[in-house]
Amino acid sequence: MGKSTDEAKRALTGAGFEVEVKKPFLFPRDKVESQSVAGGEQAAKGSKITIRLESAL
Repeated sequence: MGKSTDEAKRALTGAGFEVEVKKPFLFPRDKVESQSVAGGEQAAKGSKITIRLESAL
């Protein structure tokens, strides 16, 4: 969390995950607000991680 979209995608794909990016409907910012797997949790290699971007509102 707190990383740019590109930074987060590089880190996750480099670790062997698929990445889906969810953007807010209005005024998305290029900063990750949350992800589908919390830090410290484990996910199966190759699984899809969803990252959500912050809204500027």
